[in-house]
Amino acid sequence: MSTLPPEYIKYSYFFMGAGGIEDSDSTNWKVMLDGNKMRKAHGTVRYGDDETARYKNDDSLAEEDMGKVLSEDAVSELLVLVKAIPTGLSTNVPVGPGCQATEKIFYGNDQEGMELGLDATRRSALQSWCEKNSLFMG
Repeated sequence: MSTLPPEYIKYSYFFMGAGGIEDSDSTNWKVMLDGNKMRKAHGTVRYGDDETARYKNDDSLAEEDMGKVLSEDAVSELLVLVKAIPTGLSTNVPVGPGCQATEKIFYGNDQEGMELGLDATRRSALQSWCEKNSLFMG
């Protein structure tokens, strides 16, 4: 079995309130890496999530380019942050009764990769990186 190189880093936050899917919110962005099959420039930022768009039957939620390409330094810093996240951290986020939320980083490609949770330390580091690069977290 051959291992394909990572094509992107994707951040995903999904919240569902007690009212179900109609009471939900999500934040998703993806930073494209060198050699991605979409042939996007290294550092291209995409926003949205095709799976959420299909599930909610809302094309406005589908993935699309944000018209932004991060600098090599910004992408390198993100890679360092992601590679420092240990496996095994929970993707569940504490929320109120009857609600559920997940927050995760995916590092890989459409066939394989690592799904990583965030603890307070890693979330804080990622939040700082996001603020410097005008991206948002859930």
